[in-house]
Amino acid sequence: MFVQQLVNGISLGSMYALLAVGFAIVYNILGIVNFSHGATITLGAYCAYWLSTYLRLPLELAMVTAVIIAGLVSALIERVTLNPLRRKGQPQIFFFIASLTVFNLVTAIVIYVSKANITSYPRTLIYGSIRMANVVVPKLDALMLGIAVLALLALSAVLYRTKIGLAIRCCSYDIKAAQLMGINTDLAIGATFMLAGLLGGIGGALLGAKYAVYPELGDMVYRAFFACMVGGLGSLTGAIFGGLLIGMIETVSNAYINAAISPAITFGLLVIILLVRPQGIAGKLVEDKI
Repeated sequence: MFVQQLVNGISLGSMYALLAVGFAIVYNILGIVNFSHGATITLGAYCAYWLSTYLRLPLELAMVTAVIIAGLVSALIERVTLNPLRRKGQPQIFFFIASLTVFNLVTAIVIYVSKANITSYPRTLIYGSIRMANVVVPKLDALMLGIAVLALLALSAVLYRTKIGLAIRCCSYDIKAAQLMGINTDLAIGATFMLAGLLGGIGGALLGAKYAVYPELGDMVYRAFFACMVGGLGSLTGAIFGGLLIGMIETVSNAYINAAISPAITFGLLVIILLVRPQGIAGKLVEDKI
């Protein structure tokens, strides 16, 4: 039974890890806590629902399209709201307020359009389960884990095997020095937000498939934030560890204690971890980069 819950937790944690990496990659370049990332999570789920329900697109195609939309919207959010603040040299608190405002605005619009209804995709993404000894793994959970791993591998390939990835990594170390060296920092930052939005869209679309589609789904961004804090705010690897840990703690506490107080237990344990190891699991200080 315990092994079963750990397996379920790893599947859920892989989604949290995706969201956390999308959150962390923006912090690595701009040093800002980007809560507008929650908007891409919401859009990933709702765009997949709207496209599959109203435009009758196959669910798989609708989800892929929704992920692309989430990535584009994330880049647009940066260009319209955060870029002007950066150009004016505004304090970091302004970025925090702007990103949180965008997140709440998108959530409010989705609530208005959807009439705050909780709904689900027209059909299940994948049926059945896989049995291994006494452990039963739903195929959807296995698919979620597989997609999360592939998405993180693809992100690693972009960061370490492409020119835009090199520009992003240069900006993460010193954005002013990168600009002096001739790197188009606006392009690098826009690409970073797009990558983060793609990860948020994937997480939102898959969480919508596993649970339901509802306006507050974007609140998962707070779990992504805590995952980054626990893993080490300056570490993408730490964000993955933090996401997996939160998923496992949440699943086990749901099963063995009480689902109603599971969030309190989860975040209480995470606070203890941070008190014992403030730099996070991966041992990265916040100023360390990609």
